[in-house]
Order: sequence, then structure tokens, then C-alpha cells
Amino acid sequence: MTLRQYSERIVLAAVSLLVLATLGTTARAAEAPGDVLRRYLRARLTGDIETARTLWNSRDVRRSSALGIRFDDIEASFDDYWMLSAEEREDLAAATTLVFVDSTIEEERATFTVAMKSRSGDEVRDTLLYSVQARSDAWTISLPYLSTSRAWTRREGRYFRLRSKRLARVSQHALNAMDAAIVEVFDRLGTPDAARLRLERVKIEYYLCEEPEDVRTLVGSEAREGYLPAGGRVVSRVCPDMNAVARLLVHLTLRQTPLHNVPLFERGLAAALGGTDDVTSSVFLVRSRNKAIADPKWVDAVFAPVPIAGDEEQAGNARAVEALWCYALMEELQADAFVVLLRELGGTTTQVAARSSQDVRAAIEAATSKSGSDLNDLVRRRAQSMLPAMRPGCETWPTEIFGLEATLRWRDREGAWALKGYVHEDHYIMTVSPFAPGPPQWKRSLLDSMMVETTGEKPEWTVAEPVRPEGDPPTVVLLVRVKAELDLEPYESLLFREHYLARRYKNELFGLFVSPDDARLYDYGQNKVLAEFDTRTSPPGGPFYYDEEPGHVCVSFPTDFFPRALTSYYVELFPYTGE
Repeated sequence: MTLRQYSERIVLAAVSLLVLATLGTTARAAEAPGDVLRRYLRARLTGDIETARTLWNSRDVRRSSALGIRFDDIEASFDDYWMLSAEEREDLAAATTLVFVDSTIEEERATFTVAMKSRSGDEVRDTLLYSVQARSDAWTISLPYLSTSRAWTRREGRYFRLRSKRLARVSQHALNAMDAAIVEVFDRLGTPDAARLRLERVKIEYYLCEEPEDVRTLVGSEAREGYLPAGGRVVSRVCPDMNAVARLLVHLTLRQTPLHNVPLFERGLAAALGGTDDVTSSVFLVRSRNKAIADPKWVDAVFAPVPIAGDEEQAGNARAVEALWCYALMEELQADAFVVLLRELGGTTTQVAARSSQDVRAAIEAATSKSGSDLNDLVRRRAQSMLPAMRPGCETWPTEIFGLEATLRWRDREGAWALKGYVHEDHYIMTVSPFAPGPPQWKRSLLDSMMVETTGEKPEWTVAEPVRPEGDPPTVVLLVRVKAELDLEPYESLLFREHYLARRYKNELFGLFVSPDDARLYDYGQNKVLAEFDTRTSPPGGPFYYDEEPGHVCVSFPTDFFPRALTSYYVELFPYTGE
């Protein structure tokens, strides 16, 4: 090929690209992005799904089916604002009108805020937020997840892809905990292996928001924070939000699934599997268990009508008793039968609203073969048999257990009170008691026998028995953090900041607070309570947590709360003052 021929081809290619670009620009210019969005919304209001689908971003359409979840009776599941049946969509169209209230127009993209107003007044029932982007020769519509989070930091786990505006909001420890919690939910629900592998490949799209405004820029309204089913996404201000993730995992397990379920399995199951923003599911269930033991009739309130809106306390009580029932039913029915019950009671918004409490109870009675008071007694028995992770007291005081020596030791400046930590079988035991110098009694006896055997003489011990100081033992904090500098990360714990006014955060992973009233283990990566024992709410009976006469506080919890042995961490012990 000659130089002249080569030059002519280059010129021809450049002209062709210019023509194509001009045609694309002309095609997009023929219809403004706002007009394209209006055409899409008209199609959704009238049920013209094929037209709506052609206007929607094709990547988002594929994402909506990537996890293999199919929603029953939903016209189309690629737009979270329109996850409706035909009947629900017709009712919505008759009762509301859509009004464009704000827009940002750029050369290659535009963002529109659309208010869904009541036809009978100016009440705004919902706020919709859309992104319209230039794609080759047309405009395509999507929700503004990617355009809003384009500059956010991205981190990946085994089952999720997380985006956050600030890296300092994300702890690798919390990401590992979320993956582990997802596996626990899988096992609890009996999620098929194929669904687990699909989630591992496709991943949950998780958007961690710093401020309420971040939520609004993603989904239009703070009320929509949580699980967004159209694309298997979670938008939340906490990490990990296992309550929202659990809702997704339920749908993933069911595969061909109703979108909604009765409140017992909508709110209650999410709390039983995922807990809440500030406590893990195990802590939430233990609190519910304690309520059921303190007031056995409280279990019966699950089918009573409870006004959720406007009464936070009643809403919390309703969710707690619903979670306890879900736990009991999962234990009783096991995964396969429980999933069948879930599917039976789910449906569209209209179908779920039409199910009375008697209908729900009848379905549960049929599934469990228990009726009347027998069904409620089943839940009470399951509640009473639940073993809390953090337990009070010790059957034997640790210093009396042969061969058991403290691996953690602390005493206050006055030499009055001491904390000791022990490893016994698969539990850590923590005690606060009057300071006792010298070896424990079992070790003294052992040394006595050894000395008698070797020298024929028994040693004289001058160790004074501990004297109980006046007042109650202090609140003692045990902080756990990594030893190696390589494990440090630029993370800021919001919960740590709540606990301490002046103390600087140094990548502490856990904080154990032990006082005469309660013991709580906090996870500073997840910003949640991992385990707790509270004398004010826990049922009576069993070993003493705080034996006031000798001044003994004792509590134990499983060693597997910490990823590694406690001795492999840096541990700091001190009295808690809030500073």
C-alpha cells in the first residue's frame, strides 16, 4: 500500500466517524431527554411495558434478572418505582399525577426529579429520580446509581460490591463480617447452591451513604433506603445493613417469589435474620426471648392489630414478637417447609393486605400441625430453649477450676478491684472482683503437694485473703485491636466516637464493657452490639452475674466472636469514665 493510498483511507475513516457522530447527535437532538422520560412514564402509567423496556438502559434490564429472581404478578422488574401488578398500576394511575419539579441538563446526561402527587390535592405521595443518558443515537433511562456514585470508592467482598463516598466509613472487618453473616442466612434458609454461586458471581450492589442527601440523590427519597429489589441493590447509611441484605437473600432463596409478604414475614423475618442498625440478629432475638419469658402472654400479641406508623415503641414491640415467631417457626419447620410457608403467604400488595390475621394463623397452624394455645406454647418453648451467647456467672468460680489461670489481668490504681480473663473450653470468662494477690487456691494446693513430695515440708503461705472494698465494682472496658501496623486502615468508627470523648481511635475492633448491671460486647467495625447480658431485662435464675456479698461479677461468651485468639490481639484494660 502506498503512502497516498494509506492517507486516503485515514481521511475516509475520519469522515465516516464524523458522519456517524453527526447522525447520532441529530437523532438525540430530535427528542429532548425530558420528552424521552415523559414518554417512558406514560408507557408505565398505561402498562405499555414493551415501549418502556426499549427506553430503559439495557444494562439495567439485564441486571434486573441477573440474580435469577422472578417476581410473581409484577408487570416489569427493572424500575424500583414501578414494581407493581397491573391492578396496582391502574389504581396508582387513577389516584396520582406525575409532575416534573426539577432537572439538571448536561450534554451527555440529564437528571430529573418527578413528584407523584395526589389528584385530590397537592399531597406528594412519592419522589422519583431518573437519570437520562446519551447512548449512541438515543437517550436511555435508568436510576442514577452509577452516575451519582461514579467518583465513590469501591470495595468488593465475596457476595457484594460496595461503593462509598469516603473510604474512612468502610472497615474491612465489617466487610468480612457481612460475608460471614450472608453464609449464616444461606444456611438458615437452605438457599440452593446454584443461587449461592450466582450471588457470588453477580454480587449485591451495595451503596453506603454518609448523609440523608446521599440517599435522596440515589433513590429520590429517604423512605426508600434499604433493599431495592429491581436490581438486587442495597442503599443504606450503615454497614453492614443485614436487615436489608436478608430481605434480598429471602427472594434469592425463593427464586420465583412474591414481592411482598405479610408483616410477620416482611418485618419479623428480616429482623430475625439480620437484626437492626445497631444490634445483630442474635442480640435482637435474645431481647425478644427475654420479653417472652418475662411476660408469656406477650407472645400472643403477634396476631393483634398493631398501629405501626407514628408509634415507635409499639412498632419495635411488634417487630420483636414477629422476629421471635419467625425464629421459632424456622426451628420447628426447618428450611424446606418454612420456605413453602413463606411462598404461600406472599403476594402483591393488594393480596397481602387482604390476608387477615386469622388467615395467617390458619396457614401457620396447617404447616406446624399445631392449633390454638398449642401453637403459642410452641413459640414460648422455643424462646425458653434459646441459649444467649453471653451468659451470666459461672457454675464454678474460675479460680477454683483446676489448671485454669488468667490470661488477662488488670487492677485499679488503689489495688481494690481486679479484672481477670480466662479461656475455658470454647468460652472466654471475664470476672471483676476484689483484688486477690498470689496464686489461686488450686495452685497453692498443687505447690504444697509438690513441696511435701520433694522436701517433706509444707510451705508457709502468707497470702492475705481479699477484702471486699466498699461500693460496687467499677465499669471496666476491655479494648481489642490488631497488633500489626499492616492491619491498620483509614477507618473511623462512629460507635467508638459515641463511647469516648477524648480517646483517639486506633483501629480497635471490639470493646467489652463489664459493670455490675450489664456486660456488652461491641463491634467497632460494624458499629453494632455483638452480645449482651443485662440484669434489668434478663430472666432470673441460673448462676449469679453479680454476687453482691463477695463483690463478684462474672460473664462468659464464645471464643468465636473474635476471628483469632484473644492473645493474638493488643488488649487494653481500664475503668470507663466516658473520656
